[in-house]
Amino acid sequence: MWRQIQLPDDMPGLVHVGDIVHPSLPESPAVFTERATLFPEGFLVLADSECDPNSALNNEPAAPSGPSSSRIYGYAISHPIPHDQPPALDSLLGSIPTNTPDNSNLNNDEPAVKPSPQYYIHDIAILPAFRGQGLAAQCIRLLLDVAKRHGYKTTCLISVYGTSEFWGKFGFLPPENLSDVLKEKVKGYGEDAVYLVRREVDGEA
Repeated sequence: MWRQIQLPDDMPGLVHVGDIVHPSLPESPAVFTERATLFPEGFLVLADSECDPNSALNNEPAAPSGPSSSRIYGYAISHPIPHDQPPALDSLLGSIPTNTPDNSNLNNDEPAVKPSPQYYIHDIAILPAFRGQGLAAQCIRLLLDVAKRHGYKTTCLISVYGTSEFWGKFGFLPPENLSDVLKEKVKGYGEDAVYLVRREVDGEA
């Protein structure tokens, strides 16, 4: 099942899954630790009961975790970010924004000009042997529920490995315009990386 991360027990499993799923896009344990510390509600791990090893297409082993934890088959990282400012790959955030526009430097008679932060899905990684069971879709719905509970009107992500069509099933689409800074940041995730945004629809389940 998908559950909230438990550190330090889950760390060996996270590293194992990351090494297999993202050999060309590695991130350090420090990134995992910081994300889990700053926004634990958005950091999920896939462990034991929802996974069916008998349906696996290969013999990919699950990742061992700590003595008090279940075995790890995948993880998902998500958290708020400043508007259109996803973090660079393998970088620390320092802090995360609250869901209000940052207009602290404006005079009282000036209109608000800075947009509200967004929710950001940084990564969903599942071992190859446990794909094709609807686990990614289940995770996405859980993360979108987190975004909705916190009142975020948009959720964004950087699609890699040609997965834009998959994300489109959940309402994620490329925006009309990207700043040059954002374009360069997206390139850091690979030549096929695409920035996608989903807008919350009032009344959507």
